[in-house]
Amino acid sequence: MNTKQLSALAIKALEEMKGQDIVCLNVKKLTQITDYMVIVTGTSTTHLRSLADELAKQVKAAGEPVLGDEG
Repeated sequence: MNTKQLSALAIKALEEMKGQDIVCLNVKKLTQITDYMVIVTGTSTTHLRSLADELAKQVKAAGEPVLGDEG
């Protein structure tokens, strides 16, 4: 799975969990660490944790490693 497909999977998972104001930034030319940065707003701390947990679950189900999450 390439990084564009992985970012699309992330956006779909976050939309399904009712994430708000989802933005996917292409940062390939700005950093060597990653190609895309996905930013999402949640309605509460609990909602944000659920979004992160579900995203990690779907990424793992797609056969990709989860290297870490922030916030």
